[in-house]
Amino acid sequence: MSSEQNKKKTRSRSPTKKAQQFERILEAGKKLFLDKGRDGFSLRSLAKMLEMNQNNLYNYVDSKRELWIAIRNKFFTQYKDENLDIIESHEGPNVDLLLKIF
Repeated sequence: MSSEQNKKKTRSRSPTKKAQQFERILEAGKKLFLDKGRDGFSLRSLAKMLEMNQNNLYNYVDSKRELWIAIRNKFFTQYKDENLDIIESHEGPNVDLLLKIF
């Protein structure tokens, strides 16, 4: 057998599956940050919640800080977009607009 044939095959995820898994990590991370707070959160607890090996989690994020930033960016952007839709479609007093947003 050649050395090429002796090499172990490694599983690689498709970009779509990897993106889906990252979204799953963000959702679970958001929930855990909300439940435990930033100081009570750990990548170990997130991996356990996801039933995932902690080392595999590091294929998606390098640190707790990086995950925190990704979660903030994703959900802040989502919140901003939802509010822009409300603002752009609003007619009437600004007080009513503020009540819709908050």
